[in-house]
Amino acid sequence: MNMAATLALVVLWLTLAFAGEEEDAREARFPVALVVHGGYRPTMETDITLYKLAITSYLYSFFGQFEKTPREALEAYIWVDASSYEDHIDTLEGVLHNLQGLIEEVNQDYHWVRFSLRFSRGIAETYHRSLRMCEEKQWCNYLMFVEDDWMFEHSNIKHSATELLSLMQEHDWINYIRFNKRVITGILFDSPCVVQDDRVPIPLTHTAGFSNNAHLCRSSAVQKLFDITHDARQAANNWGLECHQDMGKMDHLYRILQSVTIGSQWNLLPE
Repeated sequence: MNMAATLALVVLWLTLAFAGEEEDAREARFPVALVVHGGYRPTMETDITLYKLAITSYLYSFFGQFEKTPREALEAYIWVDASSYEDHIDTLEGVLHNLQGLIEEVNQDYHWVRFSLRFSRGIAETYHRSLRMCEEKQWCNYLMFVEDDWMFEHSNIKHSATELLSLMQEHDWINYIRFNKRVITGILFDSPCVVQDDRVPIPLTHTAGFSNNAHLCRSSAVQKLFDITHDARQAANNWGLECHQDMGKMDHLYRILQSVTIGSQWNLLPE
């Protein structure tokens, strides 16, 4: 049996072993699904500290420091890029075992979060399948996307998840809110940005770019961007969703992003 076939069997077994609980259709849910994507990192081996920081910093920054217990359950999906572990199957088993332990640990403080482990073949597939999943679930209208190496500084977060959700529900022209990891400079990729839009109470500025940096999006709007070719998805896996690294290979995706999203994407400004 070759390595790819072995990996497929391992992933199938682990999928059955670590599948989330069946959803109760009667249970109310927060209409934003949290999606955390991660993959193989040689220096980390089975250490899942990055996942832990990404998940716990999000939950505390957007919920814990504002409201301890939301009225609705939050669905959280941890996606693991199984293809990146093709030559590291033992490591994958260790990572998934540790992720299960992390879920139990986090649920002690955040019992209202419903975790599920999922598998993909790269970040583009994670994103595409998450959008489709959101489309199929009546309760899910928005997606919060976070990579496993992202950590939120709670002191910089001035608005709760509920406030940001209400903002997007009230203003259907806001489809994408990106959380910056640096100051907006007004040059290069920031050049289309404008000053804070005075139509909304939360400080936002336009952005013409799309990135897999942490962001909140309206799934129905962003879904249009990912009905793309296999080659474009493969390029996104190689260079990221932001499609700025290699304009030649990312041209198809870039043109779709430009035509659909300019004017409806926003950066969240620090206050």
